Amino acid sequence: MLIDRVVERVSDFAKAQLSCLTPFEKDFGEGIKMGHRIVPIEKVGAYVPGGDSRYYHQDPWSLHRQR
Repeated sequence: MLIDRVVERVSDFAKAQLSCLTPFEKDFGEGIKMGHRIVPIEKVGAYVPGGDSRYYHQDPWSLHRQR
């Protein structure tokens, strides 16, 4: 099914992207530090609008549960 292939591709891309991201932190002056880090989360809340329209192309990019 098409949606299954899309979810698989999005997951594969996310895994590849994660493998090349590295956390870092840098000082930018007195008391100013900036950077990023990768922090796994257990739960997330999301608003998914109701209605009769279905946009399958948006779902895999918005929410995907890890298996």
